[in-house]
Amino acid sequence: MVSPTVPPLYNYQDRVVTWTAERDCGFWAIDMGLGKTRCAIEHLRRTGRPGIVFAPLQVAMSTWPKEVRKWADGMHYAVLHGPSKRDRLLTGADLLIINYDGLPWLAANHAGLLKGRTAFFDESTSVKSPKTMRTKLSAILRPQFKECYMLSATPTPNGIQDIWAQARIMDEGARLGRKYTPFLNRYFTVDQFYRVSLRYPEAQEEILAQLSDCM
Repeated sequence: MVSPTVPPLYNYQDRVVTWTAERDCGFWAIDMGLGKTRCAIEHLRRTGRPGIVFAPLQVAMSTWPKEVRKWADGMHYAVLHGPSKRDRLLTGADLLIINYDGLPWLAANHAGLLKGRTAFFDESTSVKSPKTMRTKLSAILRPQFKECYMLSATPTPNGIQDIWAQARIMDEGARLGRKYTPFLNRYFTVDQFYRVSLRYPEAQEEILAQLSDCM
């Protein structure tokens, strides 16, 4: 529910929401402060689909609840943190909000309760490393979600190699593959100090071309 006193989306926000409705996964490389959270809330409102947000702790505990109350006061949300998180999960909230450190608990005990939800990975560089447990658990949970969107103003802070793990979660490996090593070997070289470099000049362009329909 949107209050009649809530102002309409800006034109660029409306374009984001319309773009999102046309695909079941994608990257939102939108600068900070331009309303990623509002766009996500509006997408859920328009589709009527339940959602789940993964975010860093402070963003999960403060930013998202504040934004839901501001833009969709009638939306039932639940923050899955603390000793009562299981009870909150079972309320059937329209929007679940959990910080990345809650992934082990969620994946081990309640993955089946996420079926059909739209997932938003806020500050998605939190899952940019293929080796971390949070990235692996996110990939395990991905088949439960009806839709999946990665939200980050700077999705590749260390180089284009950072995009693989986020893409693997986003589309279950459909575009850049399900395994990191073949991706790394195809497009990059790694020296004795573990520094990663593009294997050939066109490598980055080729990677981005494979993601062009979802960025």
